Amino acid sequence: MQQEIAAEFPGLNITLLGCNAAGEELENSTATNGVDLAWLQDIDADVDDISDAWAQWDVGQRDFIIADANNRELIRLNLTPFSLFLPENYELVKSMLVDAINYSQRGDINRDGNVNLLDVAPMIEILNATQYQLEADANVDGRVDIDDISSFVDLLLGN
Repeated sequence: MQQEIAAEFPGLNITLLGCNAAGEELENSTATNGVDLAWLQDIDADVDDISDAWAQWDVGQRDFIIADANNRELIRLNLTPFSLFLPENYELVKSMLVDAINYSQRGDINRDGNVNLLDVAPMIEILNATQYQLEADANVDGRVDIDDISSFVDLLLGN
C-alpha cells in the first residue's frame, strides 16, 4: 500500500509504520516477509510485562491507527475482522489515509472550517449513502454509521 500511495499521490507525505509488541519478536519476520514496511520492535524498558509504546497508545493486536503530523490520533480501526485481502476494505483503508492528509476538523462535514448546523444535512447524506468521510467519523472508529450521531451532536454543542 505504501508504494501505491506514493505512486498515486506523489505530493502526499504518508508513511506506513508497523509496531510489534514486546515479547513478540519471533513474529517480526512473518509480519514483514514480502512487504515494504517500516517496522519497529517495541520494548518493555520498565520490565512491567507491558509494551511501552503499546501502553502509551492503548493499542491491541492488529490495531490500525492513523495519526496526523502532530501525532494526534484521527482514526483507529482493528483489522482482525476487517480483512485487507478484500479489495473494498483495502481501498477503504487507502482512502482513509489519503483523506487524513486533508483532514480539517472532526464534525466539519462541509469543510468550511466550522462545526455548526450547516454540517447536519451533509452528515445525514453521508449516513444515508453509507460512505466514508473522515470528518463524519465523529467517534473515530474507522466507520461512519449510526454510532457517530451522539458524538457528532456533542461536537455541534461544543462538547
